[in-house]
Amino acid sequence: MKKVIVKAKIKNKVDFIKRLTDTGHDFGRVIFQNDRVFLPRGYQPSRNLPKLMIRTEIIDPKRKPWYQLIQKRHIQSENVDLIHETPVLNYSETAHIVQQLGFEMKVEVLRNRQKLQVEDTTFYLDDVEKLGTFIKLEREVKKGDNPDAIRQELWDVLEVLGIDKTANSPENYTAQLLRKKEKSKKDRKS
Repeated sequence: MKKVIVKAKIKNKVDFIKRLTDTGHDFGRVIFQNDRVFLPRGYQPSRNLPKLMIRTEIIDPKRKPWYQLIQKRHIQSENVDLIHETPVLNYSETAHIVQQLGFEMKVEVLRNRQKLQVEDTTFYLDDVEKLGTFIKLEREVKKGDNPDAIRQELWDVLEVLGIDKTANSPENYTAQLLRKKEKSKKDRKS
């Protein structure tokens, strides 16, 4: 499924939640997610290759975790993300298959996520370990839709909630964490 995604870093989470609550909406309960991100061997950021993630999601600590295999790829020419998701029953077997396909686990994205659905727009409030707090809005691109118009509509919503485009965070969490990891590696060598 093709999606338009806009993401911004939040400086004041309390203020943002208050503004959202004032509109009559509220996020659901906090869900813990651990995405283990697998990239093709020899991955280079300049090459637009798909990534695979195996997501562990814990909704209730008293219940068994839920697993999902997610494939993401950014389509630069359309400036949209192509995302496929499927439930996974056996985490270990799935990780083994992904590795046999030539993917290597490169980074883990740990976050507490809250979700809100308002009509055809999904809001995610993410507290990402080592990165901070982000608001992410997603909307599916249907046949005949203009992705640029959708993107502008999503930014208009964020601006009403006190978030302007200067807070834009176009890099996905994986890219941000990989960059931090590389910087840390370089700093240790110095």
